[in-house]
Amino acid sequence: MAVINELEEIAATRNPSDAAAQESDSSSANLPSGSADSSEDKPLRFVELARSMGVSEDTHESMATDAANYLCYQLQHLLAPIASAINQSGPWEERSAMARLTQKLQKAKRNKRWRKRKRKHVAELFQKVALTLLSLRFIRL
Repeated sequence: MAVINELEEIAATRNPSDAAAQESDSSSANLPSGSADSSEDKPLRFVELARSMGVSEDTHESMATDAANYLCYQLQHLLAPIASAINQSGPWEERSAMARLTQKLQKAKRNKRWRKRKRKHVAELFQKVALTLLSLRFIRL
């Protein structure tokens, strides 16, 4: 969202008349009806910060566009493994494979928990047996 705001601010500084009309359309679509935060009331923080750092408008726009492209690339890269599960129009084999993999992971987790409980139970039994043997040993003395 910050990248979108930054790009909108850059567009507003470049074309104040065109961007004001465009921002009013986009802000009314994005903001809830009860929101008092409009694009005209917000100060141009990103642009002012870039100016104070001595970054030109072209460089700032290029950096903001690169950041937006990088975020889109990262999202596509992260969502690629589950794209077939999300896309219901894909082949049934892929959906079936995803379901099998999910069930296999759940089974592995369930078995791991069961083994942990079993080890704990065996350790408790061993401790009880050891305590009874020690108590029997002290009784004989």
